[in-house]
Amino acid sequence: MNNLTKTAFLIILFLLFNPLSANETRIDSVDSYLNAVQSLVKSKDNFKEDFLDIEFLLHKNKHAQGKEKVLTLLNLYTAYIYKSGEIANRYNDQAMALSEKLAFKEGILKANYNKAYFLFVLGDFEESMKMVLEIQKVVGATTYPEIFADISTLKSYIYSERGEYDRALETGLRLLDSAEKSKNDYLLMKANSALSHYYLRIENYSKSLTYCLEGLHYILKLKKTQYIYPKIDEIARMTAKLNDPKGALKIYAFFLEIEKELPCRQLYIGIRTQQYGQYLYIHWGTRKSVDSHFKSIGN
Repeated sequence: MNNLTKTAFLIILFLLFNPLSANETRIDSVDSYLNAVQSLVKSKDNFKEDFLDIEFLLHKNKHAQGKEKVLTLLNLYTAYIYKSGEIANRYNDQAMALSEKLAFKEGILKANYNKAYFLFVLGDFEESMKMVLEIQKVVGATTYPEIFADISTLKSYIYSERGEYDRALETGLRLLDSAEKSKNDYLLMKANSALSHYYLRIENYSKSLTYCLEGLHYILKLKKTQYIYPKIDEIARMTAKLNDPKGALKIYAFFLEIEKELPCRQLYIGIRTQQYGQYLYIHWGTRKSVDSHFKSIGN
């Protein structure tokens, strides 16, 4: 069976048996997910490491040694990635150096993935893909499964951004297949992210939203709080694209509300809010400020 036949067969099986059909949505509504986010945020003081509390991580980093220190440095990279790329990369470099000294392969692979992802964010898809393909040689669904999921998702993202949609879908479906066979929640989280991104790029917003919500389910279950901001942003964007601008504003109002309690990532949400302010002005043909809409929604 050649690669094209395998891909076609995989897609056919997906369409026949995947429970997330185009006409289905999750039983829980968007509001239910936002309530679940709010509930998790309220318990943040009990999960300081999961919530990437910077003071907590800096204190831990002072006392940690060996592999624990590597993982703490990698968490500091994640905590700073939306605040300062320079600081984030400095922690990642420290994690890489210590991992090499300890011959800690998982630490090396995670630090290399972080570099590949940062290149992707900068728009350097070529160099990012080169790193992805190198890491891919030594990871699999059963060997370093989380890194395998990260790399597969990033690979699908790159294909989507380059307009190679068949490859993006194939990569996402293969990851979903591995996730369902292994029943690994992290793989399921990442597979849904890859497929949500793919459907967003081909402008199938309804299906993209379905996968986005499914991914958010696993984000909350695993307490991977670094993904909460991007996911709620995606939900708001897709809600607006599905001709519900007021619903999108409601989601952003919620977003700004929980920002008061979550570690601050103002650069990320600030830019997104400005972008959607411009979009909604055009959509509604009004000069009312976004802030006034946020206030009216909250009353």
